[in-house]
Amino acid sequence: MFRLSRDMVVRPPCTPGSAEDVDKEHRWLPQLAPSLPAAVAAPLGKGLRAGGFPWPWSVYGRLDGENPVPGRFAESRALARDLARFVAALHRIGPSGGPASYRAEPLSARDADTRAAIGALGGIVDAGAAVAAWEAALRTPGWDGPRVWVHADLQPGNLLLAEGRLGAVVDFGVWAWESPRST
Repeated sequence: MFRLSRDMVVRPPCTPGSAEDVDKEHRWLPQLAPSLPAAVAAPLGKGLRAGGFPWPWSVYGRLDGENPVPGRFAESRALARDLARFVAALHRIGPSGGPASYRAEPLSARDADTRAAIGALGGIVDAGAAVAAWEAALRTPGWDGPRVWVHADLQPGNLLLAEGRLGAVVDFGVWAWESPRST
């Protein structure tokens, strides 16, 4: 995102796949945002491909906050509770019929890649603990409930803190109407 003014940012997609997300965010974010317990950037306008830029792009309202950095905020448990409330609220929202996620395959389909990624970390993380956590995730029973909205990319760069608490969630490019176990 690039700051356009004090109150607006421009979000140009970087890949053909993320260009497809522009219409999805403009259609669904205004419907879902009012039911969420944290702010979501409101799409204000959509630009068309022009001047050599190959894809549509968006203008959003700017949200204040900082990304969480481990060890730099005091209330990690409060943030975890805030994030759980956000996910639960997202799961309660209708309507059905939203877009499918490209991340909707079962976790087992990611097994080889995940184990290779853990191995490639070369001691940066405790590989034994990471493999044990991964294997526990693989043993988790599949979701047998109805499909729900999932964000699918709730990593620190997509969270904004306000006074140490979850203030906003951004980047809904990979969100979808899916089984929570799939993502």
